[in-house]
Amino acid sequence: MNNKKSAKELILNARGQLVGRYGQAILVIVIVGIINYFLGSFADYAYTGSFGSFLFRLLILVIIDLLLGVLFFGQDRYFLNLVRGVQGLSPADLFYGIKNNADKAIGLQAVFTLVSALVAVPDAYFTFFVVKDEFDYLLVSSVFRLISLVLLFVVRLFFGLSFCILADHPEYGVLEILKESNRLMTGNRLRLVSVALRMIPLILLGFLAFGIGILWPAVLYSVATKNLYLDIIGEEPFNPLADKEPEPEPEPDPKSLLLK
Repeated sequence: MNNKKSAKELILNARGQLVGRYGQAILVIVIVGIINYFLGSFADYAYTGSFGSFLFRLLILVIIDLLLGVLFFGQDRYFLNLVRGVQGLSPADLFYGIKNNADKAIGLQAVFTLVSALVAVPDAYFTFFVVKDEFDYLLVSSVFRLISLVLLFVVRLFFGLSFCILADHPEYGVLEILKESNRLMTGNRLRLVSVALRMIPLILLGFLAFGIGILWPAVLYSVATKNLYLDIIGEEPFNPLADKEPEPEPEPDPKSLLLK
């Protein structure tokens, strides 16, 4: 039976599940970010300032983003296990997808990579053939980055549960997973939007803390969305407070009973 927890309840669940685990959970996200950054830096060497070199750099970035699908799968699986209360989690779980269903993880990542690539092409056109000064370049670049983020989030409203489904049903094919994600998200998209909107104040505060503070809402959002997945499929998540065994009541002191 679907519990239909509100966005507030999903986030509260996530906070409770992260108690004592924030450090490791943040480390998982940081590792993915560092790998993504360094791989992207290699692609920068292909750019010489020409339109052709920009397209070649874009091609390299597309390939890198596709390959990173195995890490994004491992990351989602890690947080899904965290929400389920699996013991013995390790940052090494991040690399689970390298040896398990790597082809399907890359296939699912292609949906998100395609959106980014399609936005990058008109961005390149305006940058090289329309924009004339640095201010306009920064403005156009910022607009297209915002468009890319919005479109990626819209795609997640349909296929954002794909890696969770792959973790639970490795026997499914890529198209089958995408269809199942869309089916599960039907009627639940507003809750995901609500969770995302509740993260905005935390993200803004994170930027004020020299950008490092955004790691906390990033982890919180990831865990909250995994709670949403379990809520949709009707599975109760790990609740650290409810799952704690009650402490046994102390034995009454015989002397105190005599005094009574």
